[in-house]
Amino acid sequence: MMRTSLEVQANLVKAGLAGVALMLTAIFAAVPAAKLDDQTCTQLKSEIVLLEGLGVRENIARGAAWGKTNLDRNKLEQVKKLIEMDEAVAFRCPRPKPAPAVADPDAAPVVPAKGKGKAVAKVKPSEVQPRPKPKPKPPAQSSDGAGETGQSAQQQGQPKPRPRPAQPKPAEPKPAQ
Repeated sequence: MMRTSLEVQANLVKAGLAGVALMLTAIFAAVPAAKLDDQTCTQLKSEIVLLEGLGVRENIARGAAWGKTNLDRNKLEQVKKLIEMDEAVAFRCPRPKPAPAVADPDAAPVVPAKGKGKAVAKVKPSEVQPRPKPKPKPPAQSSDGAGETGQSAQQQGQPKPRPRPAQPKPAEPKPAQ
């Protein structure tokens, strides 16, 4: 079956339009959403508080399967609206700048170390704390499981040790005849 030139041209046009649509989608997907102004963000936050007061956040916490079976269309729209507003506030509203860190006068100054971008704090020898001494080991137990206190391992809250499996005796050599 031979195609006519009109069919071939129509297929080329369709492929070209699909390619253009694909390129436009890629371009617009890379553009970040515009930031919202303070007034709009304040309004969104107040609507979020209103929806939370209606119990929408609790409906979200119960899960999608529960929501599909137990919520009517209006409640589902409220859930959708709350999720969209949460995303808008989280990603499009300006965030307050963190408070500048107040330098602790007692803290050691940080000096860049020689090497690959590592920083080391200078410490005065008078500020070095000695390492704590290791804790003593518990007393050794006797063969019957009783320690120095005279209590067995079970009485001390420890499990009783398992006995060793029996070792097979070596085979006796046969007498020479």
